[in-house]
Amino acid sequence: MFELPKDPGPELIASAIRMKGTTPTELARRNGLSDNGCRTALRRKYTAGELVIAEFLDLPLHHLWPDRWDPDGRRIDYRYSRQGNRRMLSGHRQNNAAINNTGRP
Repeated sequence: MFELPKDPGPELIASAIRMKGTTPTELARRNGLSDNGCRTALRRKYTAGELVIAEFLDLPLHHLWPDRWDPDGRRIDYRYSRQGNRRMLSGHRQNNAAINNTGRP
């Protein structure tokens, strides 16, 4: 068995799953997810699939996906700025009045 580096990428994670004797599809099925649940988690945020994979590989979430999870086990959500709870939507224009303290334009 080999040791996974931090932030290994989807191909290495899938290889580690296969080296432990199963496939991402079978792992998803055994844990009550849709057939593509774990494969989806390899490519984009999908909490249920990420949790199943991390538990199966016996690794913390932030080791596998440091851009998605912090060391305390909380999801990193870049949609919210550090300035309160203003929502930051990249690629979309926002009306300044719409993000005032009351949330009303």
